[in-house]
Amino acid sequence: MGLHGKDAIYATLTNVANALPALDLMTRFYLSQAALFIMGAIFGVLSAYVIRTVGAHTQRSKRSRESGNVMLMLFGTIAMAGVVGASSMQIMKGPVRSMHNVTQRTIAENSMIASGKLALMGAVNQADGGDCDGDQAIEPVMFEDAAALPHPAGGGFLPADIGASLQDPWQSRYGYCVWDHGSVVLDPACDVSGVHNRLAGGTDDGKHVLAVISAGPDRVFQTSCAAYDAGTPDAPLLVKVAGSDDIVYGYTYGEARTASGGLWNIKGGEPTTAEIGQRDIEVAGSSGTDTAKIGYDSDLGFGGVGKFMAIKSDAVYANTPDAPVEFESILRLKMVSGLSAPVSGGGGGGTDTLASLSCSPNQVPKWDRTAWVCSAQAADNLGNHTATQALAMGGFKITNAADPTAAQDVATIA
Repeated sequence: MGLHGKDAIYATLTNVANALPALDLMTRFYLSQAALFIMGAIFGVLSAYVIRTVGAHTQRSKRSRESGNVMLMLFGTIAMAGVVGASSMQIMKGPVRSMHNVTQRTIAENSMIASGKLALMGAVNQADGGDCDGDQAIEPVMFEDAAALPHPAGGGFLPADIGASLQDPWQSRYGYCVWDHGSVVLDPACDVSGVHNRLAGGTDDGKHVLAVISAGPDRVFQTSCAAYDAGTPDAPLLVKVAGSDDIVYGYTYGEARTASGGLWNIKGGEPTTAEIGQRDIEVAGSSGTDTAKIGYDSDLGFGGVGKFMAIKSDAVYANTPDAPVEFESILRLKMVSGLSAPVSGGGGGGTDTLASLSCSPNQVPKWDRTAWVCSAQAADNLGNHTATQALAMGGFKITNAADPTAAQDVATIA
């Protein structure tokens, strides 16, 4: 069944609205104000026509004139609404535009912060822990070649695989500049397919190592990036133009160390090891009261000491290969059901089976993993030994000695 009257009109308007592309806040505001203005203008023209018609027919009845006056008032009101709408459009244009620009800028800044963090983490995940030239300085992820497209001078685009938005709210690619700091710069060993998209850096932690740049609403990059020049060490590496609408978010090498949680502070000779300089580490448990700490111990007088409320481990090994594990304090062993453990120190668990053990002369005590027992397997056969000096008996004598059967078995008296 087809639609008729107002239902058909409503369906048509709905289809038209659904066919329109998604519009932002500013565009919707302008369209609504323009529609109100047009409606006011149309009704203003109609009201003028009605006035002329009413004036030309002076012979109409009083009732007709009163009806005309009502229509005139109605059209006049609508015309005034159009004038007010046009005026309010001009008055509100500034605040709405400002609100729109602030929103777009906030979106860009948040995206750039995320991109910068991802670039810092991506740097340490490169080959050789991010130090491809071995100078104990991390090399940031290279920029993408922008070719002939608009980009900041000296740099390029944010890499496509960075994991964040590549375009700003004004539909321009984010610019990206990076510097190779350290004692070795632009080393061919750091090239990727013969390309080294980094600028030469220095050794100053206060210089920029990474920057993400948006061209802003005008979509023109005014910010530029420059290589480090030892002849002018104080010259900025990231050059910003006064009055530019560019949005710039960057890190110095020192800021990168902090923002990466110490991952950019690598250990000399071990690029895959990150160091936390002159800081102890303390971790609180989920309860907020129990803590574990690794660092300097003032009582022992050296660092690298771990303090833990408890340790769970399947094995304990000496730090030095083939060296014993030493316990500097009393070790107490907990009683385990069904297992008699040897006693160590001044007390603890376990059954002391050694104290009540009585072995024959040709047996020795032995721990069989459950208790102390007497064992003949480990007895020593002293007959296989040859004395190298006189044996002092101290008033004792040898008993139970077998009779000598050979000349070599006969003892001589010195």
